[in-house]
Amino acid sequence: WMSPTRNIEFRRRVAACEFEKLRQTFGTEKRAWHEYSKLKANRGAVVLPGQYDDDDCPVEDSCIEAEGTKKRKSKNVVDCGVARNKKKHLFLNKNTPRMKPPPGLGWTHELVAEKRQNQYHWISPTRKIEFRRRSQACEFEMLRKKFGSSEVRAWEEYRRAKAGSTTEVVSPQQYDNGANPMKERPIKKAATHSNETSATKKPPPGPGWKHKLVAETDKIHRCHWISPTRNIQFRRWGAACEFETLRQEFGNEVRAWEEYRKMKKGSDTCVISPNNYDEGDYPIADR
Repeated sequence: WMSPTRNIEFRRRVAACEFEKLRQTFGTEKRAWHEYSKLKANRGAVVLPGQYDDDDCPVEDSCIEAEGTKKRKSKNVVDCGVARNKKKHLFLNKNTPRMKPPPGLGWTHELVAEKRQNQYHWISPTRKIEFRRRSQACEFEMLRKKFGSSEVRAWEEYRRAKAGSTTEVVSPQQYDNGANPMKERPIKKAATHSNETSATKKPPPGPGWKHKLVAETDKIHRCHWISPTRNIQFRRWGAACEFETLRQEFGNEVRAWEEYRKMKKGSDTCVISPNNYDEGDYPIADR
């Protein structure tokens, strides 16, 4: 059993339950561990307990006083040496940072090599926005909560807040309104890799979405994304993701489409024949 914060590894569940009571009493694992070390002199239920002490050496004085024998003393000295060596083995390699809790519910992470060092990238739940740093991901999560889990509005607000500074997001332009998520690919690659496999590298905007390969020119093929219920055909993945966020927020595609139309008033909807889906012009599957 491994504790949540410091990943202290217990061999027995009973010992882990004792430590959990101390965690709830003292609020932090550091203070709980200090108290646990006093209560459990030998700490035999923990794998290499010395590495969790404040210094490099486990607390052996309490063990010596408790037993009062040279045999016990020598044993603790050996355990201390093993723990110290193990600690060096665990912490000298700093290429991989310590894992931190996600910014919020639904977030996922990915380990990425950056400048000779491994870093965790944090990916948002709905639009899969990839943040290089956890602190910026936490800022975005606060905006998500503020706007009712709508990542479209949260992203617009985040962009305004980060105007003139780095967003710490991988390819942030693909999440802007009307931006083309595929524009960062070289034109030569788009021309030579025009099959369906290369055109559908992005995941679907949500469950139930389908894609359709369309030839926009002789050399360029793009994926159009089709919504699950009303089969609204989007030319761009970013716009489809915005609509999927509205679908989840309003629960059906009729209300989501009305809200999407308001948001895109005066700009390109990135939809094939959008007038077909306005109320009264198209049989609505949700009714």
